[in-house]
Amino acid sequence: MKKTFWIFLLLALGTFGFFLNIFYTPFLIWSEGVYKPWLFLNGFVLFRDVIWNRAGFDLYLLAGFYKLFGVNPLNFQIFIFISQAIIGIVMLLLLYRKSFQLAVTSYIVYILFAFLIYGTISQPAEILLGLFVFLIFFFYWEFIDKKSAKFLFFAGIATGFSLITKQTSLFVFIATLFLLLIYSKKNFLTNTKAYLLGTAVPVAGYVAYFMLNNALYDLYFNTIYVVLFPYRQNAPLWGLSEGIRLIGLHLAVLIPFALIKINNISKPIKTAVILFVLSLFGTLLPTFWSYRLISALPMFSIMTSIFLLQGYSVIKKGKNYLITTIVVLGFIAFLIQFRSYYLQSIKYISDHGGFFEQKYRLDAYREDDKKVTAWLKNNTGKNERVFNTVGNNLILFFSNRFPQNKYDTSMSFGFYPLEQYWGTITENPARVVVYDTNLPKDWKILKNWKYTNFLKEHYTLRETFGPYEIYILSEKKK
Repeated sequence: MKKTFWIFLLLALGTFGFFLNIFYTPFLIWSEGVYKPWLFLNGFVLFRDVIWNRAGFDLYLLAGFYKLFGVNPLNFQIFIFISQAIIGIVMLLLLYRKSFQLAVTSYIVYILFAFLIYGTISQPAEILLGLFVFLIFFFYWEFIDKKSAKFLFFAGIATGFSLITKQTSLFVFIATLFLLLIYSKKNFLTNTKAYLLGTAVPVAGYVAYFMLNNALYDLYFNTIYVVLFPYRQNAPLWGLSEGIRLIGLHLAVLIPFALIKINNISKPIKTAVILFVLSLFGTLLPTFWSYRLISALPMFSIMTSIFLLQGYSVIKKGKNYLITTIVVLGFIAFLIQFRSYYLQSIKYISDHGGFFEQKYRLDAYREDDKKVTAWLKNNTGKNERVFNTVGNNLILFFSNRFPQNKYDTSMSFGFYPLEQYWGTITENPARVVVYDTNLPKDWKILKNWKYTNFLKEHYTLRETFGPYEIYILSEKKK
């Protein structure tokens, strides 16, 4: 009874902490998290009508949330708050079944890391991926303890949802198969079948949806071919230094964790923690944006909690000088890096007005974007479609205008295959084009983009707002 009271008190405090983090510190709205679900609710189908390079289950989940509560930036912010709070609740309640101490410590670490390392990260795919991977881990733990393949089926279902959310979770899928190979040799085939069957359930349902909507090839092309080739080859390593820095923070815990003996946790579970954290490093690819590693937050919190609890015992006993030295160095390296993230987080909050109830901020929606939005509202019809090449699609959302075609994106991978998009754009040209002059600078593949010549030849420049040019189709092309 006493433990139950403390669990619920901790849940209440933790949820309130997430509320303060999301609504009382600077929160940046991810524009695509508002724009794309809005299109879905207006009859657009992902990949067939809207270009995207991720599997996209998170966007459909958002669309379902918006259908109930309305599409607006505030509801996106609420969705992120609910998602992070639910992950914490699920972690605490499920880990409580294994160990009260581990559950409480992991939950506290999860809250601290969410606030001090990741701040108000607003990427639903990565956040949800963290939940799915934790569920894979928990059901694998249940399988190890109870020797029942049904838990692998449940782990497979969580894996399936991770795969239809983000393709890089394939590394987690491979890690799980490897765990089955080394720790269930006698029943490997039976256990693997149960796991694969569970994985197939969400994946098959997702594939069937796109098949019924004549978008199966588009699903393959955008989530597999484009990601493996055009996007990987042309996306700059924007976040390389920050990504490596965050990997360093994880390794400061992971290396000593791998070397010390963990009491009360079996070898398969320890190995699972290590492999899942390592496999989630793959979510940084190909640009190494550090925010993507929030997908590892639940597992990293568990690993850090075990390391803190067990590492202290190792230092206290000091039997093996080499291991003790590695643990101490790990503690020091972790604290140094954690301190830098703490200072960075505090500086970010203070630079944006401090800790107080504040309205969300719109991602890269600046004065020039607002001017384009106002121009579209005043100079285009309500049912008119616009070809927008500006990265921030909130321009179309706030002006309540739909895209002319699915190649409505400023990302170069959206313009593949070249021969296909060229015909679609030029044979049915939009009357109004919003052109971002930064495109050739940001994407080397668009340096000699032939659409620019088509634009100059068949359109008339009407307005310029900073780097954005608004063109009107000439009469001779209509």
